[in-house]
Amino acid sequence: MLSGPRRVGKSVILQQIAQDLVAEGRDPRSILHLSLEHPLLKIPNLLEILGLYHDHIHPEGAPTVLLLDEVHYSPDWDVAIKGLVDRNPEYRILATGSATLSARKALAESGAGRWITVPIPTLSFYEFLRIREQAFPDLPPGLTPRSLFDLEAPERLKITSALRPLLPLFQRYLLLGGFPETARLDDIYLAQKLLREDVVDRVLKRDMTSLFGVRNIQELERLFLYLCYHTGGIFQASTCAGELGVNAQTVNNHLDLLEQAHLVYRLSPYGMGGKQILKPRQKVHLVDSAIR
Repeated sequence: MLSGPRRVGKSVILQQIAQDLVAEGRDPRSILHLSLEHPLLKIPNLLEILGLYHDHIHPEGAPTVLLLDEVHYSPDWDVAIKGLVDRNPEYRILATGSATLSARKALAESGAGRWITVPIPTLSFYEFLRIREQAFPDLPPGLTPRSLFDLEAPERLKITSALRPLLPLFQRYLLLGGFPETARLDDIYLAQKLLREDVVDRVLKRDMTSLFGVRNIQELERLFLYLCYHTGGIFQASTCAGELGVNAQTVNNHLDLLEQAHLVYRLSPYGMGGKQILKPRQKVHLVDSAIR
């Protein structure tokens, strides 16, 4: 299971895997690539689709590769895939999901020991530079942020001077975001418009109601806006609830949804001991700075 935010490149990974398998000599008919977000594929059961595929397309005797994009849109997908894996251990299945609340619940109940979840994050700054074909300065091998403190002042100055030309690009990275599609754009306004419409609004206004059954979208949007203003800060549900005029349980429930939908993530303190570990003061970060 490839799990990550919308527009982060999960569908492209499936396409690349299919192309690589064909290039290696696998019969294309033995590879079934489905986008289960398509309206026509949301109604039938996954097993019904696979039955038609095996009856009319799949070559007899060839191992089957299933590439299932946005699998959580298919009804009872977890039960269907569990049955397929149990009856057909030769199947190779790769699925993606952007809204993982229902997916993780299904994995825990039906797919224990059968699935490996691989998180797909947004681009790092280095990957952002690579995708924009920007030159990267030569740095000492094995250099890490921690090792900078062990260097002499002249050596540190040499490294910071080499990195200084990247500062405008880093500022652009913070505005364009770590999404492959927007990273290639030069128009910052267009990039942020795409992220707002296809990442944030689509999750808040469609997935939250259709997949998670959220009724009060306005409360959820207000919480997300609050987190945009306070990203990276220590989060206290009671303080947030007081400012938004809701109860703390509602805040915690909605925060869980936003995290499972890959809009935010929580970061627990590192290196705590004793009684402190019983009451950790978590920080909440946006999944990418550009979606603020």
